[in-house]
Amino acid sequence: MRCNMNNLGKRLKERREQLKYSLKEVSVKTGITDSRLCRIENGQYPCQAGDLKQLGTLYNLPVISLFLDASLHQSRNWVVNT
Repeated sequence: MRCNMNNLGKRLKERREQLKYSLKEVSVKTGITDSRLCRIENGQYPCQAGDLKQLGTLYNLPVISLFLDASLHQSRNWVVNT
């Protein structure tokens, strides 16, 4: 099964904005350049496994949730393991 980079990027951007992080803040916290983060969020650059792990940790969400059908997210709320 192939991952749709646009959907993945949209979900990452949605979560970043939900947490009120700027691209620069995420860049500083993860070491991923802000320009690369922007391209990932816009579906223009494939997100590598290491990037997903770092972003999942920072965004406090299981990486697998980024790949689930959006209809499984109730009212755009994220389910996180605590």
